[in-house]
Amino acid sequence: MASNGAGGSSDERSPLLSNDEEGQNGHGEHSAPPANPKTRGTVWGLLTLAFIAALVVLIGFEHKLGDSFKAWLGILPKDPMRAAYMIMDKAPVIVSLSFR
Repeated sequence: MASNGAGGSSDERSPLLSNDEEGQNGHGEHSAPPANPKTRGTVWGLLTLAFIAALVVLIGFEHKLGDSFKAWLGILPKDPMRAAYMIMDKAPVIVSLSFR
């Protein structure tokens, strides 16, 4: 076996860092702090409330939203040019004209 520069023996299976540091498990990886179920429940509850509020605004007040938001709901805008662009964006039509 070869000796490393610190005077100890070098082994491929030995850890590079000592395991006496806090926050490390036996494999040299940092362990995650224990999960707090109360915090997790609060975060998921807030995310659920935000999602429901966004759905209520998009679906419940669709007549008050601008044309740009109506495209997200699949509703064609009132402006005919914007409606045409929206349709062409989803299903483009290619016309081939040949004059002889």
